[in-house]
Amino acid sequence: MTRRPIVDRSLALGALASLAWGLVGACAAEGDGPARLDVPDASVDAASADAAVRVDAGDSGDAFAAPPGCSEDGWCNVTLPELEGVTLSAVWGSSSSDVWAVGSAGTIAHFDGAKWTVLPKTDAGTKQTLFTIWGSGPSDVWAGSTERVLFHTDGWKQDHATWSLVEGSQRWKERLAAFEQSEPVGKLRVWTLWGTGPSDVWMLSNGAVRAWHAEGYGDGSVDWIPVLDYFTGTSIAFKGAWASAPDDVWLVGGEGKIVHSRTGYKDELVDWELVNSGTHQDLNAIWGTAPDDIWAVGRIGTIRHYTYDAGDALRWVSATSGVDAELRAIWGSGPNDVWLVGDAATILHGDGTSWSPSRPPPLPDATAFRGIWGSGPNDI
Repeated sequence: MTRRPIVDRSLALGALASLAWGLVGACAAEGDGPARLDVPDASVDAASADAAVRVDAGDSGDAFAAPPGCSEDGWCNVTLPELEGVTLSAVWGSSSSDVWAVGSAGTIAHFDGAKWTVLPKTDAGTKQTLFTIWGSGPSDVWAGSTERVLFHTDGWKQDHATWSLVEGSQRWKERLAAFEQSEPVGKLRVWTLWGTGPSDVWMLSNGAVRAWHAEGYGDGSVDWIPVLDYFTGTSIAFKGAWASAPDDVWLVGGEGKIVHSRTGYKDELVDWELVNSGTHQDLNAIWGTAPDDIWAVGRIGTIRHYTYDAGDALRWVSATSGVDAELRAIWGSGPNDVWLVGDAATILHGDGTSWSPSRPPPLPDATAFRGIWGSGPNDI
């Protein structure tokens, strides 16, 4: 059988593969400066890479060897020894030279295109797990643990970043106090921080029907507005958010629930409609390329695609994943290049119509990939 040789794309994959997989590692000791981890060309030297793409013309095509630490599908394992014992939860970047990862014990790491730098802790000193990270650009980045433990930075500057605890407005604090009458809001994890820009930021947390909107960081006193507290169509938690524009917003969550807003956030209100997803499985993440090309993924290998069906009707249709692992994250560079990751070291690639497995280097079966991001098709 002819094996596909590793092309240049595989070499770029290595820098972020370990983060997409949720591999673990150790943060610097309290009080130490940032720990810098050099990643020389994704741990694959030029000679190894060149050898990997050479196939003897007289051979059957089976003469193939992946570079050390890489799989035949081009994923390269980047070991970060300074992160031993830390579980990485999420990854996001604004470019190939500005990538962030967050995880347990308040861990924040940054990749500048050449090396990873592990910050000792956020400036606020949290030791709580950070579950999500997102930014509208390099100078506007958010990270979240719980609704009361949110952080913001104006970006990576001179090999460092200053993370500040987000101070909510007085009105926000009063809203939280009201919610705390029924459930312990301060202990609820934040599933997602996401937005279409610096003045259109959404936060989803682990409370039933809990979603918030903020019009940006501003002076640091953020006024989060509840945007689902009056929605009575469901009582489950929403985990994933995506929008093609501020007036085309989608949320996905438990029991296959999907809600859609065709107006977005206006005058402290959002009009939602409950949409038939065709599944009762929990949905974890959503991502798309256009208003009529959106993917949602979740438990037991569930994939749903918002597109035109055979009758030219725009709706959510089922797609076959070929796996029964829980799918946790999704990212793509375009409609014909979409990636999914999840439990049991699952990586799937979609070409817009079908899905195929992509093999990482050997990993424990219990490996759960929790996040994936890329700057383009050759850098994931």
